[in-house]
Amino acid sequence: MDNSPWVDKYRPVKLDHIIYQDSEYIVFLDLYPPTKGYLIVAPKPHYEDILDISIEEQLRFQTLVYYIAKA
Repeated sequence: MDNSPWVDKYRPVKLDHIIYQDSEYIVFLDLYPPTKGYLIVAPKPHYEDILDISIEEQLRFQTLVYYIAKA
């Protein structure tokens, strides 16, 4: 699915737990959500540091989070 150790740790158990994915991001249901409607939105590539993410990538990520939250 991707090469991110963070997503590996929280990997969705079933494919129907995946809400959205494209070549850059995956959105899936948390197995133990702290609140109703809680989703995990994660980039597929692994980044060692948040400063490794370009401004363009951060804007695409925030745009996705915005639209998922509005859905």
